[in-house]
Amino acid sequence: MLVTMPLLCFLLLTIGTSFLLLMKFYSSYLGDLELQQQMRFALLSMTRDIAAAKIVEIGEDKLEITTKRHLEQEKQILYELNTGPTINRLMKDNQPLTGESKVAAISITKFNCKKIKHHIINIAIEGVNENTNKKISLETAVATMVDGS
Repeated sequence: MLVTMPLLCFLLLTIGTSFLLLMKFYSSYLGDLELQQQMRFALLSMTRDIAAAKIVEIGEDKLEITTKRHLEQEKQILYELNTGPTINRLMKDNQPLTGESKVAAISITKFNCKKIKHHIINIAIEGVNENTNKKISLETAVATMVDGS
């Protein structure tokens, strides 16, 4: 009886600690996955809009796109890096594409667009999960049917 009680306490403490560590690793994994998904969605949204663009204008930390799809009127789309007081967000028409969620505080540290060749635009974004300090960089080149200025 004297040996079983401390052994039982030690076993319960070990199981409890293991459970807490497992939950910590799982929540970190979910936060990093959320970072990856938000960055991928932002890049996909930009490439889709550039592919349908009539006019593409590149500025510092911003990308202005004018599209005209089928019978619709021209539409202005503005992507820009919003440097807020706590985190930096990538915005599309003043709506956040990236940012906080329940599992991660995502901050965009770099948003850069540049014209490589006549009809090719390079897009690079870098983000960090503020909770785990994990950084992810995504970069792609998009071919346009117009002259990107």
